[in-house]
Amino acid sequence: MTDFTHKPSVLYSDNDMALAPFIVTFLEQKGFHCVWECDGEAAWRTFQKMNFDMVVASVNIPKLDGYSMAIEIRKSSDVPIIFLSEKVRDEENLQGFLVGGDDCISKPVNVEILYWKIYTHLKRLFVLRNNQNPALVMGQTSFYYQSKTLVVGEHTINVTTKEAELLLLLFKNANNVVYRETALQHIWNDESYTYARSMDVYITKIRKYLQTDKSLSIQNYRGVGYKLASSRMSKDEIFSNF
Repeated sequence: MTDFTHKPSVLYSDNDMALAPFIVTFLEQKGFHCVWECDGEAAWRTFQKMNFDMVVASVNIPKLDGYSMAIEIRKSSDVPIIFLSEKVRDEENLQGFLVGGDDCISKPVNVEILYWKIYTHLKRLFVLRNNQNPALVMGQTSFYYQSKTLVVGEHTINVTTKEAELLLLLFKNANNVVYRETALQHIWNDESYTYARSMDVYITKIRKYLQTDKSLSIQNYRGVGYKLASSRMSKDEIFSNF
């Protein structure tokens, strides 16, 4: 699957012990990262700790049913939600949409239909996100400033506001030195020693984020500044809508 900027992550919540492992394996083989929880409370806790692109939830899962979990998710997230139900009737479809669901599939689940529904919803979501949140791309790394997301290969990292500001400067000035004074004034509006040391700490963290992309490096020009350099790309090959 090559249509997405990173490996999509799916939270799958179902207590069908016979079918669930098969669905997890199938989705993993199709290129998704799938996390399975067998009760609603555990699924909700996991959702709060991790970043997911899609939720697939059984309606009748114990402890916290699928509809109740969807209500909680919709308080903070617009990820697509697909419900799995024993009987897909008009009343259940309507209830699912009213609580924020995007689709419903009857059990027993046809895994091919499930896959294509997940794929279709995610493709629409990713197109919308990319239009609203253009990527800065260099090497195997994409940086989404609006969502403060760094995608290095298949790994997605959520960065802090300060890290995002630094990354934006580095990407927009790729293969050129970003002067320390410029960065300090732009991000902290202060060139004091304390903020300079803070910037050095953030640069160290960003280096760790990028370490799996061997084509990129952050070069330190002592007392002058930093450069985001690529061994494989020129600045003209960096795509930006900024």
